[in-house]
Amino acid sequence: MKNSVIKGLILLFLGWCILPLITLLFVAQIKEKHQLIFFLFVIFLISILLYLTIRYIKRRVLAPVSILVKETGRISKGNLANPIRYDRKDEIGKLIYAFDSMRDELYAQQLEHQQFEVDRKQFIDSISHDLKTPIASISAYIEALQDGVAQTKSDEEEYFRVIQSKIQLLNELSQQLSLSYQTSDSVPIHIERVDCHEWAQSFLRAVSIDCLAKGIKIETFLDNSSFRRNYMTVDTHQFERAIQNILDNSYRYAKGLLELSVNIQGDLFVITIRNDGAEINDGFLEQIFQRFYTNNKHNAEGHLGLGLFIAKTLITAMKGHLEATLQKDVITFTVSIPLSH
Repeated sequence: MKNSVIKGLILLFLGWCILPLITLLFVAQIKEKHQLIFFLFVIFLISILLYLTIRYIKRRVLAPVSILVKETGRISKGNLANPIRYDRKDEIGKLIYAFDSMRDELYAQQLEHQQFEVDRKQFIDSISHDLKTPIASISAYIEALQDGVAQTKSDEEEYFRVIQSKIQLLNELSQQLSLSYQTSDSVPIHIERVDCHEWAQSFLRAVSIDCLAKGIKIETFLDNSSFRRNYMTVDTHQFERAIQNILDNSYRYAKGLLELSVNIQGDLFVITIRNDGAEINDGFLEQIFQRFYTNNKHNAEGHLGLGLFIAKTLITAMKGHLEATLQKDVITFTVSIPLSH
């Protein structure tokens, strides 16, 4: 090995072994009057060899060990950000490199833990807000019913309808929380073979009715000419949940543009959702699919930042693909599901 510490130590050891032997051989051969000069010369050589040995051990062994000792103390205090600098590629260099790799891994875990703490605080704030609002509303309507504020049967039914809607909201929130730490490999999926055209017609009809009830203007497109007898293999409940999560995100930000289109492209069943009002830079586009992501730092509306994460998890679990593209303030979500044959 070119820069081996062991090789250097072996050479020094051989030097210490060979020098006395050479000295003895010369002492036996030279005259007594020259022995003093020879001994002085030998002492000089030993001094040089001793200096080289000490210098070598200090530079190649003690110095890197002191670096490790210093870095160990720094790491023990939780300071993991600075890499360990050591350029030699000898045995100790490999040890320091392995130690630095460990530090780098610990630093990555430290950053991940710090981000987890930020996410957890945001999650607690968000869930507290999202739970507080419907619970307070339910409590208020129940008190109103107990106090006899609803004077007619129609008023009572309206109050009960509002209470039921708030309970459904809490139930939906509970379901989202149950999926928040699932992965595409662990999420429960019950696959069935579905006619693409029939599903698209039914879903677009349901979305149109829902938007009409909410006062949301949406344009839906179904490219009938692209369909034949096409089938996809999905969990319809989870698939519709995923698409609805994307739509809910679009409802929140859309100002004047909201489109939902469905067609067949080659061997894929494709759903496209477009809306304007996007408040994100192109460089941060992939972050919208991360757990708890929200571009509202104060999160005044109490959104958990789980909708798009769950949508991507569910679609990936069904062998599909979800991506987002951005052009100015118009964001386009494209869902692709492979056709089954």
